Amino acid sequence: FRDALSSLEQVRAAYPKGAIKAAEVQNLLGLADRTLVFDYLTALAKRDSGAGMAVVGELSERGIDVHAYLRHCLDVLRGLLLLLSGGEQTIEQSYTAEERQKLEELRSFWGSPDVVNLMEALIAAGQLVRVSPVPELPLEMLVAQVAGDRLLVAGGERQNSKPETRNQPPVTSSPPTAVVPVAKEIGKVDEAVWKSILS
Repeated sequence: FRDALSSLEQVRAAYPKGAIKAAEVQNLLGLADRTLVFDYLTALAKRDSGAGMAVVGELSERGIDVHAYLRHCLDVLRGLLLLLSGGEQTIEQSYTAEERQKLEELRSFWGSPDVVNLMEALIAAGQLVRVSPVPELPLEMLVAQVAGDRLLVAGGERQNSKPETRNQPPVTSSPPTAVVPVAKEIGKVDEAVWKSILS
């Protein structure tokens, strides 16, 4: 609550007269609006690395806090997960008509397993932000992973992954080697030779 008051005082000091608009608050406090969140998630859904990198670049230019941005992304993905689970009424209360349309578009790309995978990846990215020399780097890495088909595929499977070969003999084109018979009895070993081998 004290943080909220401090932010409010900061905004009022910057805009002492007239109405204060949401965009002005977002710019002043380094917050991301949902438009940038949907742009990023849509780029991931379409595997559009160029669009994804452009969103991350805009975050950097506008000085938007990456941790706050990741929270917004997770909040939207939570809404998408609720939508996929039949929670349309909850979505209607929390999102505008335009945002609900964007959620429907994302639903056409992803199923629940994909959304869960992406949420886990974003949480991991948030942990990387703390140690990354460039705060936006984990977001860029995620764009590259998804565009390279290494994270999300409809149905929760990786298209480029190789089929499992567990419990299967390795395929080889070389002829089988001859079986060397094992001596049934070992004769006396020359002590000098044995010491030489040990050395």
